[in-house]
Amino acid sequence: MRHRTVGEKVAAFDMQGSHAELWPVPETRTWLVPNGLNMAEAAVLPISFGTTYHCVTTKGQLQAEEVVLIHAVARGVGLAAVQLARQAGAKVIAVASGNERQASLRALGATHLIDRHNQDVVEEVQRLTGGKGADLVIDPVGSTLQSSLAALAPEGRLVFVGNARGRRFGRRTVATDAE
Repeated sequence: MRHRTVGEKVAAFDMQGSHAELWPVPETRTWLVPNGLNMAEAAVLPISFGTTYHCVTTKGQLQAEEVVLIHAVARGVGLAAVQLARQAGAKVIAVASGNERQASLRALGATHLIDRHNQDVVEEVQRLTGGKGADLVIDPVGSTLQSSLAALAPEGRLVFVGNARGRRFGRRTVATDAE
C-alpha cells in the first residue's frame, strides 16, 4: 500500500465513527476511490469487498484452478466474491435466482451459473465438477447451508458468513427454507 496524501478521496472502514463524514482512521484501513465513482458508492466497497476478501482469501484459502461455489451472487458479498474468486484464478459457479443477470455475472467472472429456482444446486455442482464437488463454498445466505455442505468436495472448505436468510428466535438465529 502506498502512503496517502492530503486531499485524496478515500473510503474507509473502522469500528468507530463509520457513519461520520470525517473521522480519523489508520491509513491501512483506507481505499482510494477511483475517478468516476462517487463517495456514496465508494462507501459500501470496504464492507462488501473487505468481508469477501476475508472469506475468499483468509478463511477460504482459495487457490488458482480450484472450483468455488458462491451463493447469492446478486448481492454485495456474492458479487464481490465472484470478482475476487475469478481474480484468484478459480472456476466460479454462481448461484442466483432467475436468468436476468446472467450476462452481467459472466462479465464479472462467473464461469457457470445456476438458477436456484429451476435447477438443483447440488446436482448441478456435481455435474459441472465431474462428481468431485466444490473446493470452496461461500454461503452468505444461511438457509442454503445443507446444500452448501452437500456440494463440497472431500476436504473442501465452507465459509458461512452473514446468515442473510435466517430468522431470529430470541437470541438465536435459525436458518430456514422459507422460499
